Amino acid sequence: MINKNYLKIAIISILIISVALIINKYNYNNINSLEINKKSIDNNNLNTIAMYVDGEPTDTMPGAGYEIDQESSYCYTTDPNQHENVTLSTDSEGNLVIGNLKKGSKCFFYFQKVKSPSEKTLGMLEKASEKNFEVEELTEVTKDETETTGKVYSYSENGGTTYVFRGAPTDNWAIFGKEGDNYIWWRIVRINSDGTLRMIYTGTSSSTTTPPTDSTATQTVNASAIAVTGIIYNTSYNHNTYVGYYYGLESSDYTQTHSNTNPSTIATAVETWYDGTNLSTHLDKLSGHTGWCNDRTVVPDTSYAGDGTGTSKTHYGARSRLTNDGGSKSPVKPSLTCSKNDLYTLSTDAGSGNGALDTPVGLISADEVALAGMLFNYTGEVTANYMHVGENYWTMSPSHFNGSDANALSVNYYGYIQIDCMNDRRGVRPVINVIPDDTFTGKGTYQDPYIFA
Repeated sequence: MINKNYLKIAIISILIISVALIINKYNYNNINSLEINKKSIDNNNLNTIAMYVDGEPTDTMPGAGYEIDQESSYCYTTDPNQHENVTLSTDSEGNLVIGNLKKGSKCFFYFQKVKSPSEKTLGMLEKASEKNFEVEELTEVTKDETETTGKVYSYSENGGTTYVFRGAPTDNWAIFGKEGDNYIWWRIVRINSDGTLRMIYTGTSSSTTTPPTDSTATQTVNASAIAVTGIIYNTSYNHNTYVGYYYGLESSDYTQTHSNTNPSTIATAVETWYDGTNLSTHLDKLSGHTGWCNDRTVVPDTSYAGDGTGTSKTHYGARSRLTNDGGSKSPVKPSLTCSKNDLYTLSTDAGSGNGALDTPVGLISADEVALAGMLFNYTGEVTANYMHVGENYWTMSPSHFNGSDANALSVNYYGYIQIDCMNDRRGVRPVINVIPDDTFTGKGTYQDPYIFA
């Protein structure tokens, strides 16, 4: 039989050893990674000097919905002016995660509300341009759209927020990639709700400080903004299927009609242009899942009651939103909602789209042109707009099928949206979605554009 005194001594010995091991576990100089519960900060290696939420002092660390302000927060050991190389972040559950922390560190933590992806990108642009953009909420678009420098508009997009450049901004110039030996210049159309930057082709230049303009005094863009000239939208146009950027079969079934099997003439032209650039060497900064919308939503009315199949007379979404049965309309409410079948995304990065594309490039939608301040059939009233280049060019948006011809919406050289038959010849301004990070330079002006990659 085991002596009870010996058993007590053994248990006590084990407990003492265990306590010693626990103490020894925390007796080190550096912590590689420390996760602190969102409700409190309690660790013998860390002294919290102060915590702030939205600039106000607090005794309790906030939970989900807040994140650490990495620029303002800092830690030190002995000298407050000697900040340590401590990494600070917030996980998805609202816990503060600290890396490379030294024992006895003293920390100041600043917390802020979690920003949406588009808000974060807006902050990147503001930081680079060294200015704060004046942001105004937008609910509809009217024909009088001359805007002041530095103003952007917020607009609802699929439950998120997009930030739109409108009118004649002087701070949405960008350079990304090369076409031959020349730099490709772009204008930022908007910050997508996923934080990517939608940019439209604005020509090429051998210089990073001299854009392809016809007058640096007015900063307007001429026909050099057209990447491909004289392109018909589609060789065939006698069936509803041909309103597609990619199209399906000449069928009486909607799904077959508007499947994404065959590239249109203009889709092939855009892909060929892309292949002539070096953009494929920057795929890490090109989003293939943000997508480009070719809205084939059917909106029947009394005269065009078709269902989008065969040769039935059919009105499509953008025409109904942006025109008054083919006439001028103001105000309008553009839509950025797009069905999975009509949202063109990269085959290797489909996301919520159709995965029909082999290259991460597309066209602007007529709704985005309207958001930029250019409406349907308002001759001469919106020429002071970066969407106006003195040439006709296609949008990606179908208008209607009239029983014999497929039609799409385009931008007119006078400066408004119009309707063209798909066998008309128009220009092309390619559109890309760029994934920004904190490595880009420039201030967004035509003298000092944002430069990506």
